[in-house]
Amino acid sequence: MQKKQRLNEILAKDNKLPGALKFSTKENLESLQNGTLYLNNFQYYKDIELKEKRKGQGDAFDVTLRMSDVDLTFKHPETDEVLFKAKASNANLESAEDHQRHLFCMTGITTDLLEVVEVQDNVATTKLVLSDELKERALENFGDHVMLINTGFFMERVEQVCSERGIKVARNLVEYRDMSINYTDRMEAFGTGRSDFFFQKDKFFAYQNEYRLLFPELISDKAEILNIGSIKEFTHIFTTKEFFEHELQLRFNLTDEVIPN
Repeated sequence: MQKKQRLNEILAKDNKLPGALKFSTKENLESLQNGTLYLNNFQYYKDIELKEKRKGQGDAFDVTLRMSDVDLTFKHPETDEVLFKAKASNANLESAEDHQRHLFCMTGITTDLLEVVEVQDNVATTKLVLSDELKERALENFGDHVMLINTGFFMERVEQVCSERGIKVARNLVEYRDMSINYTDRMEAFGTGRSDFFFQKDKFFAYQNEYRLLFPELISDKAEILNIGSIKEFTHIFTTKEFFEHELQLRFNLTDEVIPN
C-alpha cells in the first residue's frame, strides 16, 4: 500500500502550527476556556515522575544537563592548581532556579501529523493522525477531556496579555534528542542560560509532540495564574475518548493560508 502524503511534504514553506491539544479534566479545561491560564513550574513535572512514578506526564530529567563518560578535573579556585581528577560514568547538572521557572504545555498539531485526503482547486483537505502511543498514554494519564486550540488566536492573546504586564514568554516545539549523548550546544545552552535548553527533552517523550510556552522570569515554588480573558471562540472541549474516535479535518490553501471549516 502506498504511503499517504503528509501536509509537510507538499507545502512550499513548512511553518505551520494550525492547532494544539490540551489534555486535562473537564473542570480545568473549562477554567482555561474562561481565561485562567494555570502555569506549573518544571519541578511540578519532575515530581510527577519522582514522587508519583508516572513517567510520561512527568519527566524527572527535564531541564537537567545529563552527561555520560565524563572526565572531571577539580581545581583550586584561587591558584587554579589541579587538586585531583576523576572519571564518572554519568553526571547530572541542575539549577534550582530553572526548576522554578514556569511553563504551559500542549500537544502540537504539526503538519507532519496531517495526512492529505485530497487536493482540489489548490486546497488541501487533511486529517489529523495521532500515534497509538499518544492515544493510549493520553487516555491512561493525561486527562479524560481534551481542548482543541487554534494556536494562532491563542498565542496572539497570550502574547498580548504578557506584553501588557511586562512578562517575557518564549514558545517553540520541543526538540527530542538521545540524552545519552553529550551535546556541546546543550552544554553551552545550560551554561549561558540560553532558552533553547528549555525546549529539549529525551527522545522517549517524542510521541507527545509537545509545544511549550516558557515564562523564564516567572520563578517561584508554586503555580502562577495569568488571566487571559475568555478563549471560548477559538477553542473546543471534547471527551478524550470521543475526540480519538472521530476524524478531525483541516483544510489549507496551498499558498499557506488556512481555510477554516
